[in-house]
Amino acid sequence: MVVGQVKTVDSGELSFANPNGLTPDEAKQWVIEQARIRALANAFGTRVQSETVMTTSESNGTLDEAFTEMNVSQVKGEWVQTLEVNGPSPFIQEDGIWWKVRIRGKARPVTEDRVELELALVGDVEARVPVESLMDGDRIRCAFASPVDGHALLFYLESGLAYVLAEDATSWSVEIQGQQSYSLFSPSHEWLGIEAGHVAKLEGYDYGFQAVNSTEVDLQGMLILAFSTEKFSPPMAKDQTDIFTLSEEAFERWIRKKSASSDAFQIERLPIRIRAKKQY
Repeated sequence: MVVGQVKTVDSGELSFANPNGLTPDEAKQWVIEQARIRALANAFGTRVQSETVMTTSESNGTLDEAFTEMNVSQVKGEWVQTLEVNGPSPFIQEDGIWWKVRIRGKARPVTEDRVELELALVGDVEARVPVESLMDGDRIRCAFASPVDGHALLFYLESGLAYVLAEDATSWSVEIQGQQSYSLFSPSHEWLGIEAGHVAKLEGYDYGFQAVNSTEVDLQGMLILAFSTEKFSPPMAKDQTDIFTLSEEAFERWIRKKSASSDAFQIERLPIRIRAKKQY
């Protein structure tokens, strides 16, 4: 986290309707907090954190799924010191009690540093053998590590389609531990007899899949790691028999949306070259 230079911020004169269910003292504290947030927003701006939540209900034996979009505004600054508070002063309007307030203080902008992630193509369960390219039928395995705790989802992009590599495409990001190396896409039976001290399995990614290229030219794929220090939701994808997919356009739109909603969200891309199948 990067903390910027401290500056003076001012909410300006504001009016808030009296919040229901609070005592007068609680209402005053709420009004002051809202004024602080407005002062921070005036100085540093806001971001909208948006998550799509799937809910399931049952009626007459039938499951209905619905998606709800939740938006929360967050300021890009933190309060350091209160310099002056005018109010909160109550006044009466036709629709009830309102509060007038103005607050000045010192605050600083807060942004997130990009986390330096390690993402590599490997040829073995223990992630000791680096791989530069693959042939048709080769297993795709990867290893990654983060210097800090966080959350991750992985995807594969090729020929205009993004493949959701998690076993459950509707699950939110998987929690990972900082300073821990992970080996992905190796089924459980391949771990038998292996003393995995320096690597660990990642929940939801313990199955294998193969590179495919039956053409006479090399193909270019892309392994994509989505990472954030905050938990995040997956894109909405469609079931294509044994794997969920979405268009490249929809996938990149999801990336832009997540990046705009959180400074902590980032993408790591690893090109994968799949060599042409030899013709004899």
